[in-house]
Amino acid sequence: MYSANQETLIFLTTIYGGILIGFIYELYKLFRKIFRPKTISTNIQDVFFWSIILMVVFYTLIVTNQADLRYYNFMGFMIGVIVYHCLLASCLRRTLLGIVNTLANYTMDVMKICMYPFLVGKRAVKIIFWHCKKNTDVLYCKLGKQKGEQLCKRKEERKRAKFLL
Repeated sequence: MYSANQETLIFLTTIYGGILIGFIYELYKLFRKIFRPKTISTNIQDVFFWSIILMVVFYTLIVTNQADLRYYNFMGFMIGVIVYHCLLASCLRRTLLGIVNTLANYTMDVMKICMYPFLVGKRAVKIIFWHCKKNTDVLYCKLGKQKGEQLCKRKEERKRAKFLL
């Protein structure tokens, strides 16, 4: 048998557990919004989400009153979730989205820095390839191969077209 003070403390603890459940649900919604999982992975995530919620409920009940179920435990969890969604959800949602956006921007900046040497190398290879192609086109035209003759005619037509513009 618990005293009124102990039952009040248990009730307040279950309200805290409800707020924690609301926060976990907010994280779950944010995760689904960012990654947009398909059907199978959604089912797996749902099982994982409910497992975490179940652990939170059991832990809260075991710590507070040795898993002795009372009606005010369920009421406390419901009130906690309602309090979270009415008072804290919008503020924390904006904060979490800001954190995620900051981390995403940071990650993109790091990726750009890491990819920069490869982009410079790609440009260098393109310049070298273009220079080699330009020099070998002249040689190819001089050899008089059939494709080379067509290539030389097309280049002359382009030069004339540029001159006429």
